[in-house]
Amino acid sequence: MQVPLQIAWHDVHKSDAAEDDIRSQLASLEEQFDIIVGCRVTMELSHRHHKVKGNPLSVRAVFTVPQGEVAVHEDANGPTPADLHLAIKGAFDAARKQLRTKQDRLRGEVKQKG
Repeated sequence: MQVPLQIAWHDVHKSDAAEDDIRSQLASLEEQFDIIVGCRVTMELSHRHHKVKGNPLSVRAVFTVPQGEVAVHEDANGPTPADLHLAIKGAFDAARKQLRTKQDRLRGEVKQKG
């Protein structure tokens, strides 16, 4: 990656375990995809009270790649470390799918829409 990983914590106490989890997930993605230029991850309280009970955490990750960005979002079902781990994993799994498609398109292996 050309730009260092950025992790932001909004209305959430910083967790070393979550940060380690994010770094591990990112390292795995970097091994698969050489197109990742930068990554920003935001951990914040979800404010969608009508859909969820309490204030679960939300994980947002934006990956900078040539010709754009890949953005993903995943909500934790609760505030526990296990829930947060699942949300981080879910976000990075979704990113993996989008990055695969983006990388294939950049290499001309998939037809462009339109």
